[in-house]
Amino acid sequence: MDTVDFRILLELHRHPFASFEGIGRTVRITGTAVKARLERMEARGVVQGFYVAVAAPAFRRWRRIHAFANPEREPAFEAVTAVDDVVFVWRGPPGMFMVTTFDASPQAEPPTGLVKLFGGPPVASVSPDPPDRPSRVEAVLSPLDWRVVDALLDAPRASLRQLASAAGLTAKTVRHHRDRLVAKGLLEVAPILDTSREPGLIVYSGYVGVARAGDLRNVRVPGMGHVWIHHDPAAMAVLGRVSSYGEIIDVERQLRSMPGVTRVVVTVARGGAVATPRLRTWILAERERWRARAHGPDR
Repeated sequence: MDTVDFRILLELHRHPFASFEGIGRTVRITGTAVKARLERMEARGVVQGFYVAVAAPAFRRWRRIHAFANPEREPAFEAVTAVDDVVFVWRGPPGMFMVTTFDASPQAEPPTGLVKLFGGPPVASVSPDPPDRPSRVEAVLSPLDWRVVDALLDAPRASLRQLASAAGLTAKTVRHHRDRLVAKGLLEVAPILDTSREPGLIVYSGYVGVARAGDLRNVRVPGMGHVWIHHDPAAMAVLGRVSSYGEIIDVERQLRSMPGVTRVVVTVARGGAVATPRLRTWILAERERWRARAHGPDR
């Protein structure tokens, strides 16, 4: 893992649908070289596929993240994603697991299946989304949106032609709905990383909240780039590179000391898994809901 690899990964976080040639123009290498480097990282397990998820409110659910520390036995990813309401699991710092759930209630307790798997309750559970963002009105996806999301679930970096064939739509329609969902924060697509799989740089990801949008310009750390920036609420997601796990503590300390910073979450990239079958079940349920509405008495 070197700085060119990191820049490729940063571009994939910023623009997950970009072509090899487009990424190459940004990092100043050829598209063929980008493809070769990405294939090497996939073969080594550094890139373990892509995380694809719709915002929880689109399913009339609430997102929570649970941190489990130092379990006596580390459960397999497959066992974790099989637990009800789990959407994503990833390894953070050594001994730490982070599990994302989409809960049917904002007051839901951590799933009992998770507590049993990890041998105890989480050390922390947080609700990272403000309760009104995105609102449940903004998070209503159309039938065409759901068809596009369904096609993306298995192959997020497939060509527009391939996605259009899978969704039964035109490439232009797929691009419009896909890009609009991403721009509105209703669809998230990002590579799943485990940079502990090979020597070299270690990649970390993070979230930085600030008091005012103007404070975002203060958030700068060598070797760190932003994935996205929101001005309301003022926050940014970041991806950075360091040479050792110890440096991540220094990065977190620097971020917390910056003017205007109100919240910092930093974690390392050590692999993860998506509960794809569960997401597909929910997506198909939403598509069926639209079909029932179209053919019901209120048509």
